[in-house]
Amino acid sequence: MDDLLAAGLRLNAPAAPDKAAPAPQAGQGVDADVDQEHDADALRAELDRVRHEHALAVAEAEPGRQLAEAEAKHLRAELAARADHIADLQRTLKALMPAPDRPALQVPGQTQNNEPSVPTSPDTGTGPGPPACDE
Repeated sequence: MDDLLAAGLRLNAPAAPDKAAPAPQAGQGVDADVDQEHDADALRAELDRVRHEHALAVAEAEPGRQLAEAEAKHLRAELAARADHIADLQRTLKALMPAPDRPALQVPGQTQNNEPSVPTSPDTGTGPGPPACDE
């Protein structure tokens, strides 16, 4: 180990790269720069095209989104109105129900058994129906 260290070996030193990048030959450096510039320009053009397409898609979808939001707002208002109506009906029904500690009130036209009473005809006394004609 001492001999290796004396020869210049360093412990835990990073390894050298396997292959070195080929050095551009005379005249190739300019072509490589032009190719990279051309590639960058092509990528910028593609990015601009994609951004434009995205902006068009968003613009086309906007009216549909606004319509959906308006419809949702309308439906929420309808639900709220119906909920209020149901609450009113429930309060009315509760007011019409007899209290558990008192008997139900007698409604005119009903007997004690909650059966509708049958009015008698004033002329004949036989039951419901049109009055008899004396012609």
